[in-house]
Amino acid sequence: MQKKWPFVTAVMILIVAIGSAIYLGGQQTPSAKLPSHTNSPATTQVAKTDSSPAIVAINIGAKAMVPAKTLVDTRSSGSRCFIEVGGTLEVVAQQGPDFGVQYSAPGVTIDQEVCRSGVRFIVSKSVFNSMAGRYEAVSSQANAEKAIVQSLLAKNSYDRLIDAGDWQWVNIVNPEPVKNVNASFTLGDKCGIGRNSALGITGGQVRIRGKVNGQTLYEYIALQSVSGPACPSGTLFFGK
Repeated sequence: MQKKWPFVTAVMILIVAIGSAIYLGGQQTPSAKLPSHTNSPATTQVAKTDSSPAIVAINIGAKAMVPAKTLVDTRSSGSRCFIEVGGTLEVVAQQGPDFGVQYSAPGVTIDQEVCRSGVRFIVSKSVFNSMAGRYEAVSSQANAEKAIVQSLLAKNSYDRLIDAGDWQWVNIVNPEPVKNVNASFTLGDKCGIGRNSALGITGGQVRIRGKVNGQTLYEYIALQSVSGPACPSGTLFFGK
């Protein structure tokens, strides 16, 4: 019977080589990385604090959108906080394979564990670049929506005021920021309208400002001074 030892040996060598390649390919240099999927849950991954003073600025002003709630180490205070979905990151510096970025919160920040606008931390270039495309897409959509709202407002159409009812959350479409006593809201943010006994809000009113593509543009009128997550007078939103 003919021996097959050379063939068996070659197969074993091939298996070892493939196993080594998989092991080496799976290893990664430890670094701070944000999740790259929009449906990722809150993670315990932490963006590392930049401790080196030798930072060379590059691509200053480039922006990306945060795809998932993520815990980061801030450069400004060394503390940890969460950046939220919809927040933006702006490149302010470069260090090796990473970018130094500055965070802008997507709306009102009340939770003490959530990062305030202006905090800085480190994120890898590869992850930042993957998020940049999302930012461009959302920005383009926001600009289109802003143009639609401005065209409706230009008609100066004001319907009668009606009761806003009980508390509900709305998506703000104001072309320019609106403010209540202690919070500012911009296009894409959420705020609440209507009665809310827990917040001491007795109610509000809404009126139609225009209609387009099967949607109705409403303007909210607060009947009292409001704060926190409550919408101020002049808030615009789409409904049916």
